Amino acid sequence: MDKVGGTIVTVDIGTSSIVIIISKVNKFNKLEVIHVEVNPIEQLKKGEILEPYKIADVLKKMLFNVEEKCGIIIKSAYVNIPNKYIKIHEDDTCVDIDQNLKVVQQYDVDKLFNTIKNMDIKSSQKIIDVIPIEYTNDFGDVLINPIQAKTLKLNLKAHVVIAEKYYIEKIEAIMQYVKLKVDGYILQSVANSKLALTSEQTNLGVLLIDVGGSTIDLSVYYMNRLIAIEHLDCGGYNVSNDLSIVLDTTFDEGEKLKIQYPLAMDKFIQNNIEVTYVNNLGEKIEVESLTIVQIIQARCAEIFDMINEKLDDLEIKKYINEVVIIGSGFNKLNKIDILGEHKLGKVVRLVNFKHTHVVKAEHLTAYAMQEYVLYKANNMNNTLSKVEEKVLDNKPNIFKKYYEKLKDFLYT
Repeated sequence: MDKVGGTIVTVDIGTSSIVIIISKVNKFNKLEVIHVEVNPIEQLKKGEILEPYKIADVLKKMLFNVEEKCGIIIKSAYVNIPNKYIKIHEDDTCVDIDQNLKVVQQYDVDKLFNTIKNMDIKSSQKIIDVIPIEYTNDFGDVLINPIQAKTLKLNLKAHVVIAEKYYIEKIEAIMQYVKLKVDGYILQSVANSKLALTSEQTNLGVLLIDVGGSTIDLSVYYMNRLIAIEHLDCGGYNVSNDLSIVLDTTFDEGEKLKIQYPLAMDKFIQNNIEVTYVNNLGEKIEVESLTIVQIIQARCAEIFDMINEKLDDLEIKKYINEVVIIGSGFNKLNKIDILGEHKLGKVVRLVNFKHTHVVKAEHLTAYAMQEYVLYKANNMNNTLSKVEEKVLDNKPNIFKKYYEKLKDFLYT
């Protein structure tokens, strides 16, 4: 499949916003982001889609904006799935290679994937992805790239990503409403790991903590395998909510105080000043900045304790060499890594993504999905997204001119 000039569209339905990223694959087989569309939403609570058609209305408006700004109509896209609705199952299968050819062809690999995708699962579940762990030949030798390998039998060991069907049906209802075909579903923690983790980290053992507004995804990798996923129904919003409750103010005021004093450990406070905020009665109240930090610290410490409990229940702490934190829920809090090291007993690193096209934390998952789709397209012959150029009138259109110039650049 010729991917150069192809388009990838990803839709990240998060707990606080929807993000659409549209990219072209350039002649160097790299992503060229041509548009990012973001819109806040309030229809998700603890990762649950409560009112699908309200989300659909927001998404429809975003697609209209894309048409107006870029002059293209999106026909299909990839959509993310959080850990909360996923189970990981490890499976293996094999296929006999044509006795005359004795060389692996693409259809042999496709047959392996189709066999796994058609495995028996519960009627309430749906297989959304198959992630290869390793290919081996008839002698048990590991094959980096199975295509054209000489063997009589090709074996595949893989992670089978199984989603709760009721959540998929909600997503499908949203996509049908806005007339978008789903190219595929992507486990967001796997996509994020491709962007946030190195092969050395996934080999030695790493816990990836993705902190959103009201959910936290936990993923543990060891010896380059995803060995466990979990989630918590809490996140950065809980910190703001605690501030609003303790200080008897609104959630928005609590969020503002968190942003103004983003410190996760009180021992690092340098100037304990008086801070003025407005309470629920509309009165101006003064509180020490130390108090604000202590409220933030208490909630963050409790979340790390909850993570510890999850790890103890799974009995996988021994496989974790270090911890990596991503997501907007924690990454803006100073000294959160030090608090994490104190509570988890592991080296904790915060990841910034200055080396990517991601300019804001809320774009992370949608962009990581882009990279994952390109990886899959290169290695497993997956399809890219479909877009059409919008038919415009003869009036001058700055966005059409921009799009035409961009096309010329990408295709030459």
